[in-house]
Amino acid sequence: MRLLLTRPFDPDDMLGELLEAHGHQAVRAPLLKIEPLSFEVIDTSGLQAIIATSANALRALDPSPALMALPLYAVGPATGRMGSVKGFTRVVSGDSGAAALTAVLETDLDPGGGAVLYLRGEDIAFDMGAALTFRGFYVHSRITYRAQPIESFNQETISELGAGTVNGVVLLSPRIAQVYVNLLRQSHLLEAIKSLAHYCLSERVAAPLGAAGAKLIRVPSRPDVQELVALIDASVTHSNPTA
Repeated sequence: MRLLLTRPFDPDDMLGELLEAHGHQAVRAPLLKIEPLSFEVIDTSGLQAIIATSANALRALDPSPALMALPLYAVGPATGRMGSVKGFTRVVSGDSGAAALTAVLETDLDPGGGAVLYLRGEDIAFDMGAALTFRGFYVHSRITYRAQPIESFNQETISELGAGTVNGVVLLSPRIAQVYVNLLRQSHLLEAIKSLAHYCLSERVAAPLGAAGAKLIRVPSRPDVQELVALIDASVTHSNPTA
């Protein structure tokens, strides 16, 4: 299956390679651009853990022995891998989204055991800092990057969508899904949404597509990239039962 990948460019992102290892073709068409932001470094002496919502949240982090000694809780395996690259030796990687990782943190950590450092993007789908504060934790929240929507599809993407040479689109966040719909409308390609299969990480990601008229929307049972790839594989098997 030939698939359009819409997440921001990330040299450490394994999704494209994973899809290609499963026999799919990945056409990379990032719809957001990542802009690192400077942020205030805090005293690490009172911290008990660090939380990162994405690999991008860790890229601007200046590693220090004091930081690397703390446990890192990462939203997803890709973020966990970036943590290991940065030098963290204790990495806990979630695989079911930020809300599920919040429950892990509540089990593993003690609200009275020190503050947590929450590294995040400017726009987030789920505010772990607010959720942990509600549970009695003291949270230092730092915005380390912003993701800016691209202004228009590149010519290759327009050609792929216009000619119908892609079979499906992979969408991993509600914001990316909305940018995708907006750019389709801007490029007079919204009709293409009706014939393409859309593989969305969650129902929240799928919502803008349904509202725009998409007919083929697939969502895994839980918000996990491995589950999403398995869903894509199953779609191919279902459409080609003798393959």
